[in-house]
Amino acid sequence: LPALEVHFGCTAASFYHPSFKKAVEKVTLQGNFSSNNLEKLSQASLSLVNIEGMLDRRSFQGSFSLQNFDDYFIRCDMQGSFDIAAILGFYPVEAIKNASGLIEADIKLSGRLKDLEKTTTATKVKTAGEILIKDLSFELSKSKLDFDDFDGSFIFNNNDLAISAFSGKIGKSEFLLNGFLKNIVSFIAFDNQPISIEADLTSNYIDFDELLSGSKDAPEPTSSDEHFYAFEVSPKLQLDFNCKVGKIKHRRFTAENARGSLKVKDQIVLANNIKLNAGGGNMTINSRIDARQKDDIIVTQRANFERIDVDSIFYIFENFDQDFLTNKHLKGQIYADVNSTFVFDRYLHFNTPRFVTDIDVLIRNGELNNFEPMEEVARYVPDNDLKNLAFAELRNNIHIEHGTIRIPHMEVKSNVSSIYISGTHTLDQYIDYKIQVPVRGLMRKDRDEAFGAIEDDGLGNSRLFLTVAGTTEDYKIGYDTHAVKQKIKDDIKSEGEELKDAFRKRGKKEKDAKELSEEEFFEF
Repeated sequence: LPALEVHFGCTAASFYHPSFKKAVEKVTLQGNFSSNNLEKLSQASLSLVNIEGMLDRRSFQGSFSLQNFDDYFIRCDMQGSFDIAAILGFYPVEAIKNASGLIEADIKLSGRLKDLEKTTTATKVKTAGEILIKDLSFELSKSKLDFDDFDGSFIFNNNDLAISAFSGKIGKSEFLLNGFLKNIVSFIAFDNQPISIEADLTSNYIDFDELLSGSKDAPEPTSSDEHFYAFEVSPKLQLDFNCKVGKIKHRRFTAENARGSLKVKDQIVLANNIKLNAGGGNMTINSRIDARQKDDIIVTQRANFERIDVDSIFYIFENFDQDFLTNKHLKGQIYADVNSTFVFDRYLHFNTPRFVTDIDVLIRNGELNNFEPMEEVARYVPDNDLKNLAFAELRNNIHIEHGTIRIPHMEVKSNVSSIYISGTHTLDQYIDYKIQVPVRGLMRKDRDEAFGAIEDDGLGNSRLFLTVAGTTEDYKIGYDTHAVKQKIKDDIKSEGEELKDAFRKRGKKEKDAKELSEEEFFEF
């Protein structure tokens, strides 16, 4: 069982790797390998001291020791300035290409290598020192985007890394981070290790169109108007961001002064209390994105709108993929509380049948102008102009489910008078509206034609009941005699209930009066 001790070293040596075609030059070091028992690797140790050298004309210094070849315990101390292209030339990383920039490092590490494999033991590994990044630019093999102008300072604190003024650009989007990278040493040293970032995120501009379509997994668009996205949340990623963003863009949606918190864990994204200015008003959004199933991404959202221009909403959402009722027809300001559930696949294709939302909406100072169905309805109402409706306030609760928008019965107090509207509108553009409009001065012929669709209140006021049904491309307007019959039936039922209630109240009053008289009699 012999022992072995080897002393070795070099002065001004050059080490060249033919596969990478890179050399470490002017290397000087003193080394020692020793083992008290060659059959027991746990007793072996390696020590390298006074290390000096150059990589692409940039110098470095340090020392390194390794104890217990069965269960590595490492001590490392390194200082130097490195060209990132030279490092990747000597030690390629498959995911990164075309990198440039400078890294300055002064780091120390000591600990058992296996402790880095678990987050519960990673804190036993001690790290210290600082890394500076200057003018770093690179490309990722799975991304179409450029990563440019990365600068920042990173200070080691055991298995974590403090981030100071880390900034850069990803495509057109830019960022500034201050915070902490958790579990960074384990993440670098081993595969399948999680990484956690807790930071304040500040940005002047974020372009979600670019970021979501930047993955090479996203299909290529065939025209400049098309957008194809790929969305995925890594199970290894954990984020906790406090965000402040000057401007956000996604397709037609632009917002300013966005702020709130963003958390990511176990492939679930939580966007809490996101406040932003858009569409002439303010929005507050709370969202939960469950991305655990790649082709079944579920988004649940609560949103509040204040003073949002209704034409801006229609413009932002591209008129909800229809040209029947567009931003050109509408004016006014929306106040709304919206609770929604959306479902997408990995390419963010919208699953229409699974879309559910409840919208408690108030529209103030609204206008409906040159809307073709109302222009058609105007032919049935000789004294009223329905082409340009203006209303001070409109309130309703709209429900969307199974691809159908359900509009409950609502009154629109407009410049024409009170108009009542209800109905359904499917997302594949089938419509069935019920409309009640006031009419005056109908000729006898017109009244005969509309017989059964007119309700008179006995005071000289008449109301015409109409239906608008079909598709947005091919619809018909007709007299709604069924609605009149149903309303008369409901009115009679309501009057009957009121009459019963009146008799009940009268009987109670008579009973109370009788009891009072008896009480007064006995007192007398």
